[in-house]
Formats: sequence, structure tokens, C-alpha cells
Amino acid sequence: MPTVRSTMPLRDRLRSGQALIGSFQKLSAYQSTELLGRSALDYIVIDAEHAAFSRRELDSCLLAAQATGIPSLVRIADSSTESILAALDMGAAGVVVPRVNSASKAKAIVAAAHYASHSGSRGYSNSPRAGSYGASSMEEHIRHSDSSVVVICQIEDRQGVASIDSIVQVKGIHGLLIGPADLTLSYGEPSPRAPIVAEAINTVAQAARTNRLAVGIALPDLREGSKFAENGFSFLLVGSDQALIAQGSNALAREFHQNIAPLIKEKA
Repeated sequence: MPTVRSTMPLRDRLRSGQALIGSFQKLSAYQSTELLGRSALDYIVIDAEHAAFSRRELDSCLLAAQATGIPSLVRIADSSTESILAALDMGAAGVVVPRVNSASKAKAIVAAAHYASHSGSRGYSNSPRAGSYGASSMEEHIRHSDSSVVVICQIEDRQGVASIDSIVQVKGIHGLLIGPADLTLSYGEPSPRAPIVAEAINTVAQAARTNRLAVGIALPDLREGSKFAENGFSFLLVGSDQALIAQGSNALAREFHQNIAPLIKEKA
């Protein structure tokens, strides 16, 4: 079906609490970005933390995202200034930063994603893709970037939960993403459904809502999507390109073996 995607910037959609569905990109091929970009997803998160992306591959995928018009966030491997700068210079709509567990860390992330005119520390160059390879003036580039860049902090350990009331006070954060798997491990539990983990998730969600921040969660599928939507989660990050390939191929094989294979007579 034709892709119909809002032209409203992702940051504004997050801020207004719109319902958003996205998926991880784990495969480092730009063709995967193009396929996801031609879907009806609202955004993608290119996973440079847990998947094998070289800088060149990341650059190609961000080019493909720009070509198809899908907002692309990069989950960086760490919270370093260098990782944030590289992703934004290559044209990412923003960053998802893992293991944010203190207000001081959140402040450093926000500063790295913004220029000095917005109390940030981002190094300036208009020569990369984000600056239209020099075609954008300094004023144009800084104004566009600082008014549209998305900063999402991932809360995935008990220290982050304990510090959540101070984290959500940091200006320049546009959303919180809960990582239920690492959060579960942090509490020493075997399942994300453990009561202490569920309580931690609710604590983060409540803090986000109180401070008018978008809150989302990473899920393997949509089976529990309605539960989180009813609890105020406005953006869901569901599955990945590689999971969709596996699910689609398995579904195809199951349908064949159940409905088609019995009609094929084996030759003696």
C-alpha cells in the first residue's frame, strides 16, 4: 500500500502525544532502510548499539532514510559526545541513548545534541549531510537542527528508575524509552512481568506523564501493546527488520506445509 506518513516533525509528534509505531533496524544494509522507509511505520531506530554497523554503513542507511522520508533515530553504542555528533551530522533525526541513569548524564546528552545557542556543546560543521554539504548557512543549519533534533533517553536499570524524578526535569529530553529486558536483568528477575519490574515501568511512565514527556517501550510484538497504550505509552518500538523477515518466512512456510503440501502427491 502507498505510504502515508505525517509531515509533522517527529519531535512535534512526540510532544503532542501522537500514537507512533516504529521498529528497530538491525541489518546494516541500506536496502533494509529503504524497505522500512516505504512502509507505514512512523519512524525507525537504527541500532548501532547491538547490531554491526560501521560508520560507512550507518551513513548509507541514514541516506536511504532521508530518501524515503522516514524519520530515523540512531541508538548509539554509548553516550559520548563523539557518537552523538556523528549520528546527527550524518542526518539522523535524533538519538536514542542507552543506560541513562542520572540527571547529570541526561544533561550531558542534551548538551551534546544542541549547539551553543541552545546552551549546548555540539561541535559545528555544515559540511556533512545535516548541513546540506555546505549549502545551508550557519544560521539556517543551527536553527533547523536545534528546533527539530530528538533526544530520547533509555531507562533500563534500577539506578535510572531511582533517579527518574530528576532525569525528567532535564530540559531538552523529548522522550523516555523503557528497555524491559535490561531492566528485568537489573532487578535480578527472570521475566519482565515480575511485579517489581512492572512497578518500575509504571514509575517511569508516571514520571514522564507528570512532566509531559512522551514515554515509549521496546516490545518484541504487539501482544501487550494495548496494555501499554492504556497506561499512557504513546510510542511503541516493536520488533526489528530481522525479526520481521524471520516471522514472514516462518509464516509462509507454515501456510505452505499446512495447506499446500498435502495437495502435492509424492512420486513413488
